Amino acid sequence: MPALRILVIGNHILGDNKIAQELALRLPKDSQLEFSSGAAEAIEKVRLFKPNAIVLNFSMALSRIDGEMLISTLAKQMQLPVIAFGRVASSQQTAQRMGALKYVVKSSDPLLADHFYHLLADDLQALKNAPASAAGRINLPRSSGPAAAPANPLTGRPTLGRPSGLPSFAQRTAASKPGPASAAPAAMPPPRSSGPIELIAIGSSTGGTEALSVVLHGLKPPLPGIVIVQHIPAMFSKLLAQRLNEECPLSIKEAATGDKVEPNHVYIAPGGKHMTLQRSGAGPITLDCTPGPPVHSCCPAVDVLFDTVADLVGDKALGVILTGMGRDGADGLTKMRAKGAYTLGQDEATSVVYGMPKAAFDQGAVCEQLPLPSIADAITRVANRK
Repeated sequence: MPALRILVIGNHILGDNKIAQELALRLPKDSQLEFSSGAAEAIEKVRLFKPNAIVLNFSMALSRIDGEMLISTLAKQMQLPVIAFGRVASSQQTAQRMGALKYVVKSSDPLLADHFYHLLADDLQALKNAPASAAGRINLPRSSGPAAAPANPLTGRPTLGRPSGLPSFAQRTAASKPGPASAAPAAMPPPRSSGPIELIAIGSSTGGTEALSVVLHGLKPPLPGIVIVQHIPAMFSKLLAQRLNEECPLSIKEAATGDKVEPNHVYIAPGGKHMTLQRSGAGPITLDCTPGPPVHSCCPAVDVLFDTVADLVGDKALGVILTGMGRDGADGLTKMRAKGAYTLGQDEATSVVYGMPKAAFDQGAVCEQLPLPSIADAITRVANRK
C-alpha cells in the first residue's frame, strides 16, 4: 500500500476528532489524516480525499446513506478496509460480520487512552504493510472470534477486549434466556388504538447518539413533545442536543427543570440528572431534572422517565426503546404498556447492543419491534392517528 490516507469517522461531541491528531503523532510522516463527524460528510470526504483506510466509531456504523448502512457502504461497496472502535467489547463479532476488518475497544479510562491510540496506529501500519489480494483488497488477518487469545493478532499486544473464554454479550443473553418451562410474559391490555398521542418518550444507551440522529432526522412537525433519556456524561448532553438541533427539523434542547413540554420540541435529559414529569390538574406537562442515585448504574435512567410518563400520561403516551446495554427502560416500558400506551422497540439486527430492547421485548413490553430506519415512520404513524 502507498502512503496511508486515513479518514477517521466519529462523533466530535465525544472527542473523536482527537483520534486523528493522536494518530498523526504515531504514524509515518507521509501519512495523511482527515476527520468526519457525519455519514453524509464521510461519503463526500471519501470521494474527495480518497482514503485507503477508514477508522470508524462503531456507534455510527448504522447511519444510513441511500438506504445502506454506512459500514456496508464503506467496506462492501467502496471496498475500503475499515477498523472500527467502540466502548463495548462484545460488539467485536457484530462489527466484523458487518464488514470491519478489526474492532478495537476504546476504554473510558483516560489512563488507557495512549494504549488505544497505539493499537490503532499499529493496526493501520499493518494495513500499509499487508499484501493486497487479486481483487485489490487488503489481506489483513481478522480476529479469530471468542476463543482467540486476548492479544491483538497484528501486534501481539494485549487488547482491551473480552478475555479468552468469556462469553460474548450475545452468548450471555442467549444463555440467560428463559427456557420453555419459564413463565410467559404477563398478558398486557391492548394498546390505545385511536386518538392523538400527547407525549413521546424515548430511551437509549450504547449506540444511541447515532440512533437518535437517525430517528430525529426522520421526524417532522406536527408531533407532540418528545422527551429523551440517553445515557451520556453530563458534559456531553448539551453538545448532543445542540448538534441534533442543527441537523433535525424539530427544535431540540437539553432539558431543564421548569421546561414546559411543547409540540414539535425535543428535550434531552441532562447528564447526571434524572428527568421526570410534573403536571397540575389538566395543566401543561413540565420537566424536573434533578440529581439522584443511579438506577441500573445510570443517571439519567430511562426507567425513571418511563415510570413518570406511565403515571402522568398513561395511554396517551408513546414509548420507544432503542439500542443499549443492560435492561434500563424495560420495566418502565412494561409499566407504560400496562397503562395502555403504544410502544416501539429497535430490533436486534440494527442495534449496536441488543440489550435494553431485548429485555423490554422479552417481557412483553414492545408492541412493534422494528429496524432503526423504520422507527421514525412508525412514530409519525402512531402519533398522528385519528
